[in-house]
Amino acid sequence: MEKIKRGTVREDGLVFLKNHFNKQIWLTREKYDSYAETYKNYIAKRMMDHRSNGKKWKIGDFNPENGLYFLRTNSAYRPIFGTLEQLVERRRKISEKTSEYWKIRKPFVRIRKRGDIDPILNLIFWRYNCRSGTEIWLTPNKFKLAWEKSKELRKNAPKKKTGHSESC
Repeated sequence: MEKIKRGTVREDGLVFLKNHFNKQIWLTREKYDSYAETYKNYIAKRMMDHRSNGKKWKIGDFNPENGLYFLRTNSAYRPIFGTLEQLVERRRKISEKTSEYWKIRKPFVRIRKRGDIDPILNLIFWRYNCRSGTEIWLTPNKFKLAWEKSKELRKNAPKKKTGHSESC
């Protein structure tokens, strides 16, 4: 199918809108202008909703325009507001979910440091697995390669402060 730009005028005066399911949609100039204006307004409204007028909402922020509290954003990043009761319920659910996560997660004690050697198996300790806490042991050659790669990654990593540590 030939690629045609939106707004291209045909010899009979119709204007190209789009390809829809392998069919070309052509409109009269009036309908096309009406569609373009409606679409422009739609996009402007969507961008305002998406940006929330430049405000970054946090859970519990009060919105004086509608007298409601910020709860969350929907899949289109539009803010969803609710009453104080809805906010309390949302916070309760979040805290329950968080506490369940920490109950399920198995805490593990770290007794080894990177570079510790197991004399029997001739393996070198690399790190703990973040989720299960299992130990990761490497052969001396693999340890050397991993160490060089780690050093290179740290050297080339952008310096940014995130407020949390990236290690487990």
